[in-house]
Amino acid sequence: MIRCFVCLFSMVILFAACEETKIIDVKSRIRFINASHNSGDVNLFVDYQKIYATDVQYLNYSKFREYITAKRKIEIKNAAGQLLVDTAITLAENKAYSLILYDSANQVRYRQIQEEFIPTGGSSCKIRFLHLSNDALSVNVTQDLDTTVHFRNYKNGDWSDYTIFPSGQHYFNVNGSNVNYIQGMTDLKAGSFYTMYLKGNTNSFNADSLGIFVIENNGNYD
Repeated sequence: MIRCFVCLFSMVILFAACEETKIIDVKSRIRFINASHNSGDVNLFVDYQKIYATDVQYLNYSKFREYITAKRKIEIKNAAGQLLVDTAITLAENKAYSLILYDSANQVRYRQIQEEFIPTGGSSCKIRFLHLSNDALSVNVTQDLDTTVHFRNYKNGDWSDYTIFPSGQHYFNVNGSNVNYIQGMTDLKAGSFYTMYLKGNTNSFNADSLGIFVIENNGNYD
């Protein structure tokens, strides 16, 4: 009887120890945005593993993917396998990140931006602006006929935090020493988050022409 009791007690201790040391996977999220016309189709490699079955084309982006929180090896390669970006990033617990490839004076660069999807409530939305145009100089951004500058003196590679904007149909004006661009009407939905970036070249009328590209996200990482 004493031996059985000792065995039972040992099993309880072992089970408790296992419960104490149980590992819980902590997740982070990453998405990829291809804003680099010079790179063509590209793919993201995380810890040397190719992520997308099909290469991501210019002005395309992925949904968020989950990864266990850790330091990760990041590579971005073009369709021919040429290495464009070789770095490492540390993914923080329960955080989301956008990895963005873009052109800067015909050089390929990247940005890692942490996402903060904090709801606004009411009928407003949030917009973040990035200057990713290859050759546009410093720009200011206004909305509709309002002369208030919402994003002032943004240069290539600059980005803003999310800023509250009214929902509904609006257009944006981008002005600078070599830029005078009016974006077409955009329907902004209440409660949504928008990544709006300036892309392309000022003197082009092709696929890499100057313009604004808008990505909508509802805050649920889809």
